[in-house]
Amino acid sequence: MAAHENTAGRHDALVLWERAEDLHRMGLAREPEPWEDGLRETPRPGSFEWWYFDADCDDGTSVVIVFETKALAASAGSLAPRLSLTIRTPGGRVHASRTHYDPAAFLASRDHCDVTLGPHRVRGDLTQYSIYVRTPSATADLTLTAIAPPSRVGTGTVELKDDPTQYLGWLVAVPRGTVAGRLTVHGQTWEIRGVGYHDKNWGTMDYGSVLKEWHWARAHAGEFSVTCAELRALPDHRGSRAGLFILTQGNSRLAATGTGISFTPHTPAHPTADIRWADRATLTLGEAQDLSPSTGSRLAPYRRFTAPAQIDVGHGPGRQSANGTATAEHALFLPTAPAACEPPSHHGGGRTSAAFHASDLTDPLWGPAND
Repeated sequence: MAAHENTAGRHDALVLWERAEDLHRMGLAREPEPWEDGLRETPRPGSFEWWYFDADCDDGTSVVIVFETKALAASAGSLAPRLSLTIRTPGGRVHASRTHYDPAAFLASRDHCDVTLGPHRVRGDLTQYSIYVRTPSATADLTLTAIAPPSRVGTGTVELKDDPTQYLGWLVAVPRGTVAGRLTVHGQTWEIRGVGYHDKNWGTMDYGSVLKEWHWARAHAGEFSVTCAELRALPDHRGSRAGLFILTQGNSRLAATGTGISFTPHTPAHPTADIRWADRATLTLGEAQDLSPSTGSRLAPYRRFTAPAQIDVGHGPGRQSANGTATAEHALFLPTAPAACEPPSHHGGGRTSAAFHASDLTDPLWGPAND
């Protein structure tokens, strides 16, 4: 691991810890352990936490499932758990639902991933996960089995240097795995198999007062998988950037680093995106196809999309290339007057001062809810 404290310079506001002594200070082993995918925060005011799962299936089905302690925009409040389920069928029909639960319906272990939320449950140990979700109109009963090893960049946390109590944690528990199981939507049941992914986030960072935007992508191409992100701070925080890059090949991790990462995102004038790890690897995303509801603008505050992907590893005669697909998102935070950023009442209070409410970051709703 690199012996540095952030991705760009000692004067940056966003700090990423990657040194061996930082791992020791945080009580972390070099390799992620099952407890790191358990409950990491206390669901107290000012904190958030979620477990995210997705799958791209051989028949064209797409699935996204998120277990949350609360909506990100409601992080100032107490425990207010919810479950999000999105299924896009092979025919393109979208089922999307979001259900809130009483705090008493939420149980989570600190030893490993074992989360119960009403009738829904996920259990796993970084090697295999069983996921069961049942809404009034849809059911998902899936098994995710890891291929690539669990990964984090350094300690897995990005801190605000001027206030270390504000941080974002990120564990890529399953960078790539196989997924199999059964889905039911409005009485229609079918078996699925495909490629799966699981990560989790937790922390206390007040996104709206710290960040201008973030970018995230995960791609599978041949034997290679890339998961990457970049957080871009507001000018008040020196416009700092923190890049995170995880590269795997088959069952081996080739990189988990915050050093030498550059993010060139999609723009209306630049229809492709490039994410580079120095001169060692590049992820190129082709023209985006929106998955989030259309807003009539390609510069919408939140955008989730798929894109064709190319992963290049190495350079010169030893360069390897593979083509595949990617899922990505872009969140743009727009500071406004407080009255303009009040979240909907069912979300409770919120810390973010952004016009875009950060709860949508974990609501991958690709169409109107059917529940």
